[in-house]
Amino acid sequence: MKKFFSKLMLTTIVTTTLLTSISFADNLPESQESLNIIRIAGTDRFNTSLEISKRTFESSKTAIIASGENFADALVGASLVTQIDVPILLVDGSSLKEEVKNELSRLKVEHVYILGGIESIPFTIEESVEALGIKTERLAGKDRVETAEKIGAKREELKGQTGYISLYAGMDGNYFADALSAGPFLGEWANVYGIVKLIPNMNKEKQDMDFMHVFGGTSSVPEGNNKNRFAGNTRYETAVNVAESYYTFLRMEVDTVVIVNGEDYPDALAASSIAGVKNAPILLSTPNNLPEVVKNYIKNKDLYDYKNVKDIKNIIIIGGENSISTNVENELRNSK
Repeated sequence: MKKFFSKLMLTTIVTTTLLTSISFADNLPESQESLNIIRIAGTDRFNTSLEISKRTFESSKTAIIASGENFADALVGASLVTQIDVPILLVDGSSLKEEVKNELSRLKVEHVYILGGIESIPFTIEESVEALGIKTERLAGKDRVETAEKIGAKREELKGQTGYISLYAGMDGNYFADALSAGPFLGEWANVYGIVKLIPNMNKEKQDMDFMHVFGGTSSVPEGNNKNRFAGNTRYETAVNVAESYYTFLRMEVDTVVIVNGEDYPDALAASSIAGVKNAPILLSTPNNLPEVVKNYIKNKDLYDYKNVKDIKNIIIIGGENSISTNVENELRNSK
């Protein structure tokens, strides 16, 4: 395995993104015994993406715009968001809302990647962004698979990896849950080893391409030629398996996690930006109760054979109480 990974090691490049993240110390009380928990939420999924941006970035030359009305492009785009540590803003309809314009101006954005075709994000939004003096670049194909390829190709270009053989990771193209944790993990993977493109697998009978990583069980992505599969008995366990691999695969000692609703995607779509800045895996919860497997991970029991690994100290909940209730928050506070 080490020999395989060594072949993937690539020289990292300095990105042009100017980013200053807001320290947890600005938002959280000091505590040695309990978890530091914050909640980031807006009035809806679109405002939540704005709130995440405001709480995470002081400035960024680059931003990403994705549709908040479907999940495919935004979740694949999370691999790009996390790779270059930039905000992702969600839009809807045919016009760019003033709040989004104001945030792009506050961030001093110079370049925007638009994810998806004109059916997802119409030209009128692209034109509104350009009217702010911001250069736009649309990453889009005829369907979600081709759009994912375009996103992956841009990731390779930004990494300076063009000319290499492309490697792929698979997820269920019709199912959002496993992909929530996949994108941020692959963004971090890029900064350690190299680019692995995240591709929605649309074939329910068999894998139709070779995958280095697969996210989800065989009911999501059927067996085929894959090197590694992240899968659990539930979507919550699968996300924990991905989080565990931040240490076992990436050698990153995680002390922060992001928690999103594992039953619905809207608030979770923009979670990748803060996950990338904080080097934090994304975990899933039900709206009203914290799954036991997630609780065990946060407690940092010997369940995963950790040795001398940092405790989880910071929890970032994304979404309002309809997404993640105060009961889950209370369970988290009592989990240490």
